[in-house]
Amino acid sequence: MPTVHLICGQTGAGKTTYARAFAAKNNIVRFSLDEWFSNLFIADLPEEISFEWNIDRIQRCQLQIRQTAEQILACGHDVVMDMSFDTREQRDRYRTWAINLEMDSRLHYVKADPAIRWQRTQQRNRDRNEVFVFEVTKPIFDFMEQRFEEPGPDEQPMEVTSDALTD
Repeated sequence: MPTVHLICGQTGAGKTTYARAFAAKNNIVRFSLDEWFSNLFIADLPEEISFEWNIDRIQRCQLQIRQTAEQILACGHDVVMDMSFDTREQRDRYRTWAINLEMDSRLHYVKADPAIRWQRTQQRNRDRNEVFVFEVTKPIFDFMEQRFEEPGPDEQPMEVTSDALTD
C-alpha cells in the first residue's frame, strides 16, 4: 500500500534537505508547498501581504498538490509532503486524507536545536541556495516558533535529528 510521508518540523530544522534526500533515496515524488507557492505567486506579491491573500494561495497550492499526489498514489507510488505541518490540525487533516484514499501515512519529525535553526535560516537568507524560497526574517521565524505544535507520542513520529544537516 502506498504511503504519504509527512515531513514536519520548525523553520530551519532541515525539512527540505531531509525530504529531498529521503525522496531521492527511495525514488519517491516530493511535493514542497514553499516551492509551489513561490513558483506560482511570489511574482504577484502585493506591497503589503495580508493573511487572507497568503492563506488563499496556500490553500490553492495544497489543493493542487493533493490532486496531483492522488494520481501518483493511485499508481501505487509513495509521495513525500514537505509542508512543515506546524499544527496538529494540519497533520490530522493530511492523515485523514490518506486514510480516505486507503493509503498509509508516516510522520517524519525533523528536529534541531533552536540556535542551529536560526543560524541555518540566516545562512539560507544570505546564500539563497537551492532550498531558499523567500527570506525568513526574525519576526517570521519567531511567529512560526510560537505557532508550532510538537507532535505527540500518539502521532507516532519518526524523529530525525538534523543537527548535521545544512539547510
